[in-house]
Amino acid sequence: MLGFIACSSPISNAGGSTTDAAGEQIHVGGLQTYRYWADSDPTPGKVEVLNGQYWSSAHFTKEYIMYLEMKTIWAMEFAVENRLHRATTEPALPENAPVWFDPPRNFEVWTGSQGSLYFIDPESGHMYIYEVQL
Repeated sequence: MLGFIACSSPISNAGGSTTDAAGEQIHVGGLQTYRYWADSDPTPGKVEVLNGQYWSSAHFTKEYIMYLEMKTIWAMEFAVENRLHRATTEPALPENAPVWFDPPRNFEVWTGSQGSLYFIDPESGHMYIYEVQL
């Protein structure tokens, strides 16, 4: 989990929560999602958070499924430091992804543990992250 670089975020990312069909709480909002993921408050100039959504379990361990879209100056550094692997085949997008989670086909695809996917444009630092920790 990355927790060393923070973000700036537009007001539209304020966040909130909703309940899915199974009665589970889904947290919506880029800023709220980034804070949960990075465990830090945003610092302007490093990241622009565009969208976010996550589900977290009520279990005492940190279990979650997270979707995050952002632009950052450290996208490729993130892939290397977190020991991600470049995908050799095109992965399927998660079935329950939010409507905004639609990474362009020209983004590099990196994989992590438990089926996590990281779509990165190395030129712009634009990232779509689907991260699972269960």
